[in-house]
Amino acid sequence: MIVGVGMFGVVAASAAAWFISADQKEQDKHRQADTITTLTAEITALRQTISELPARFPAQPQQPARQMRNSPWDDTPDTVTDVPPGRQTLSGHTASPLR
Repeated sequence: MIVGVGMFGVVAASAAAWFISADQKEQDKHRQADTITTLTAEITALRQTISELPARFPAQPQQPARQMRNSPWDDTPDTVTDVPPGRQTLSGHTASPLR
């Protein structure tokens, strides 16, 4: 008798799970359709905005980038190890060797 009640419980639980999963699948389909509709509307709005950009910002001729000549940093050492002890540092102080 206990085995029969256990089998009935398993069958009833399986049937309930099947009904619930069928309902979940239907809800998922509706959610996916809503999401696709929303994304399609956003993409359409973005395309419209992109197509309006040239009217908002007219093209301007590009100028070549200027290079700095005789920059104060041309002779600056790349690393601290390039400054020998006793020489001036970038701030104008004399570098003293470590003691």
